Order: sequence, then structure tokens, then C-alpha cells
Amino acid sequence: MCIVLFFAINLGVEAQSLEKKLEKSTTYINPVYKKTLAEMLEVSGSNANFAMVLNQMMPMLRQQNSKVPKESWREIKKEFHESSMLSLVELLTPVYQKHLSLTEIQGVIAFYKTPLGAKFAKKSTLIGKESMQIGQQWAMGLQGVLKEIIKTKGY
Repeated sequence: MCIVLFFAINLGVEAQSLEKKLEKSTTYINPVYKKTLAEMLEVSGSNANFAMVLNQMMPMLRQQNSKVPKESWREIKKEFHESSMLSLVELLTPVYQKHLSLTEIQGVIAFYKTPLGAKFAKKSTLIGKESMQIGQQWAMGLQGVLKEIIKTKGY
């Protein structure tokens, strides 16, 4: 009886160890992790940012596919968004899995479900847009700073 219990416990520990190793692997995609990541991307507002990118692509895609009737584009756009988001989650899962545990992703979701997290998610797209503009201006200003430093060094 003790031997059976020992093997059962040992087998359970080995299975848990294997699962943790597989979670860290970039090739194994834990379906629970993937589903949880999809939820995190939704509640964090990341999906809204990804959707914005897809929406920016639509005029070009319409132009390249001018034979498609105008009235069909709503359905095509919806299907395109859904399949694109599913494939993105599939591609992102190994990256997140490598750096964050399932418990940590669940913690991020818990934060975004708070009033502060929900506000941050709602505002992150606007903050990102404004920050990008500031970043571009900042980078342009840095060129002048670098030139001045090089000039003072006599080059």
C-alpha cells in the first residue's frame, strides 16, 4: 500500500513538473493559458488596439479587392477580425507563456476588472496615440542634442 502511494505521489509530482516545463516551452500551448490570455487581451484593451490596426488595413484591402461588392465588406470585415484575433492569440501565447505564469495572467485580469484597471484599459489607446506623437517629437529633438554634443567634442 505504501509503495503504491509513493508511486502515485511521485507520478503526480512528475506530471506537475512536466506540465510546468511544457508551459515554459515555446512549442506547447496550454489551452487554458491560451483562453486566459485571450481574456486578458480583451479586458486590457489590447484587442481594441489590434482592431485599430486591422481597421487601418481595410481601405487598402478593399482597394486590392475591388471586385468584392461593397455590401459584402461588413461580413468580410467581421470574419477577418475574428480570424485575425484568433491567430494573433495563437502566436502570442508562447511568448506570454515564456514570461508570465497562468496565475500572473489571472492577476493581470483581476487588475483590469477593477475600476482603475478598467479606466486604464479604456484610456490606453488614447494614451498610446498621444505618447507616440510625443515620442516622435522627442526623437527629433534628440538628433539636435546629439549634434550639439558631437560639435562640442570637436567633431
